[in-house]
Amino acid sequence: MLDSLEPPRWIHRLMEELAHAPFAALELVIVTAPSPSGARSASPARGGLLYPLYARLDRRLFPLHSDPLEPVSLDRRDGEVVPLMHVTGGTRSPLAPDESEAIADRRLDVLLCLGASLRPQAAVGLARLGTLYLQMGDGELPAGVREVFDGVPATRSAVYAVPDDASAPRLAAEAYRKTHKRSAHRTRAELYRKAPGLLLRALRDLYDSGEEVGGDGLETDGERAARREASDPTVVAPHPRLPTDAEMTRGLLRVGGRLLEHTRHEVGTFEQWILGFHLPDPGTPHVAYDRLASLAWRTAIPPRDRFWADPFPVRVPGGHVVFVEEYLYERGRAHISALEVSASGATSTPVPVLEREYHLSYPLILEWRGERFMIPESSGGRTVDAYRATSFPDAWTLEAQLLGDVRAVDATPIEVEGRWWMFAGVAPEPHSHASDLQEELHLFHAPSPLGPWTPHRRNPVKSDVRGARPAGSLFWWNGELIRPAQDCSVRYGYAMTLHRVLRLNASEFREEPVARIDPCWTAGLRGTHTLNTAPGLVVLDGRLVRRKAGDSFDRQVASPPPRASSPRPTGHVDAPFDHASAPAAADRVREVR
Repeated sequence: MLDSLEPPRWIHRLMEELAHAPFAALELVIVTAPSPSGARSASPARGGLLYPLYARLDRRLFPLHSDPLEPVSLDRRDGEVVPLMHVTGGTRSPLAPDESEAIADRRLDVLLCLGASLRPQAAVGLARLGTLYLQMGDGELPAGVREVFDGVPATRSAVYAVPDDASAPRLAAEAYRKTHKRSAHRTRAELYRKAPGLLLRALRDLYDSGEEVGGDGLETDGERAARREASDPTVVAPHPRLPTDAEMTRGLLRVGGRLLEHTRHEVGTFEQWILGFHLPDPGTPHVAYDRLASLAWRTAIPPRDRFWADPFPVRVPGGHVVFVEEYLYERGRAHISALEVSASGATSTPVPVLEREYHLSYPLILEWRGERFMIPESSGGRTVDAYRATSFPDAWTLEAQLLGDVRAVDATPIEVEGRWWMFAGVAPEPHSHASDLQEELHLFHAPSPLGPWTPHRRNPVKSDVRGARPAGSLFWWNGELIRPAQDCSVRYGYAMTLHRVLRLNASEFREEPVARIDPCWTAGLRGTHTLNTAPGLVVLDGRLVRRKAGDSFDRQVASPPPRASSPRPTGHVDAPFDHASAPAAADRVREVR
């Protein structure tokens, strides 16, 4: 159900995707028209004078190549393929009896109420299973306005379902997208760019559950809790109100203040990913993941021409080998390096062990059937590949392509009850965007870590910039399976959330947050985004703010890695590297071209 024959561009995309969906078919487009009584109002509640000026300036300062909110006329061919019906329903006037009867005669399963002319509750009885409608942002002001003004890092979009019995709406699907720091228009456009996928997910879940839209089959425990916390969607106005001049003034002052603070921070500084190491007390039964900031951390700070991130440790005789992403600013891409951590905590200089012509990172290590495998992120090559160690830790050969022709990041497999499960951030084609990698969690399952991998039927299993993208290997903590995830709402890699996995099978995935790791485990951090453990060692990374002109961290910087023909220097972190206490396997670490 639409407001006009010129709906926004995102609705055209929804119609295109419905035409190819295996679980739904578009049968009728209902277009409302002004009622004779004039009760229908297509304008939001009147606000102050400043908002229209701000909205025009916002669009001019932050233009979009393809605006999903731009009105586009329905093509005549669409009218030939999908019947059009014009009705005169309005906000305060229900559908005329003959109009309701004509719609009911079409025997629709679900009605998508995508305009603002008709309340979803007024459509009760028109479709067998009920009505779906969207709510963007807080529902009071235009989506993105309050979030930008108040500095809310993530903006919510939701699909609500009104059952055919007119009972209270239920949450059918939701997502949290990153709020643009200065543009409500950009924020709102991003919500609507992804609205077709959110609506299709609600329809797919409805098809799979076989229940009416108000049935519990659509709602997880977390979604039910979110619904209780959210404002009652039954009282959401058909149009959000516009902000008053006082609200605009306060909001713009707050945005301006944050912009000045950001500019001040950027002057004379740069950010660099570093490593942190913690050696638990041998008598400690388990790591206190919920209070990592209170632990004692050693830091490894790279030279200024590179950064180290995504640490994955492996225990070996005499200590540990830690694999990391080593990014060289001059080259514009990273390779995988390995460093040594002795039993006393002494740390060596990372040395490259795996390079490709494209970017590599997130070197996840797993052991299977007596062999070690590495699954690095290789989204630049549009694959997810597994390498087998032929001489650990410095020689690797390509063993299998796990996923092909896919833009996937941070693939993280784990075996649970004889089945392998792999989590990854995925930007699905053809309407993908870089932000999808931070917001969309996809899940795959297979009989072995080498595949074949089957996509989960509910992909994406999570759409939430606050906790979708993987942040390290899953692990068991207090008898529960924990999945670390990045919180990219404030900025990429800002913090981590630990989720307890509640349900994991071929048709369901549920999790809930149990702990949070903020960038405060050492001074000067603005981010932390990977956590991993091995017996006797906890490793993570952090985004350190440094001064371009030089700072005290320069005294802690490790030496750069050697060239193949050069003697291998000793690096240092908090203490000089002690070769006598280094892992035996680390003697074989060398550069591989």
